[in-house]
Amino acid sequence: MVVVGHESAGGRFHLTSADLIAPWQWFREDPNLTVLRHHGCVSTALALHRLGLDDLAQRFAAWVVRDFEATPLEELLHVLATAGINVPQEVRAEDLDTLIDELFAVADQIDSRPNT
Repeated sequence: MVVVGHESAGGRFHLTSADLIAPWQWFREDPNLTVLRHHGCVSTALALHRLGLDDLAQRFAAWVVRDFEATPLEELLHVLATAGINVPQEVRAEDLDTLIDELFAVADQIDSRPNT
């Protein structure tokens, strides 16, 4: 949620691959941390959008909409919209593990991208 805080405040910050990967590694190690799923997807979408990886950002955002359970959806959608992330109306079913795998696959590129 650090990314959400920085994004909401409009502050400058430097993202690293570790910033994005560590929370998902914790999630995989303890699947009982289900609260991380929705907030983690929003934070990840914000970070990926900031890095110009909009396709993957939108897919993380879409997962939140598709998998909505008890998370305050309107609040999360407002955070995404404020950052300029469009959540597709047609939400394709994607497995969260698949999205996390794709995030891990692009992690090496993240540290070489300029970001603020």
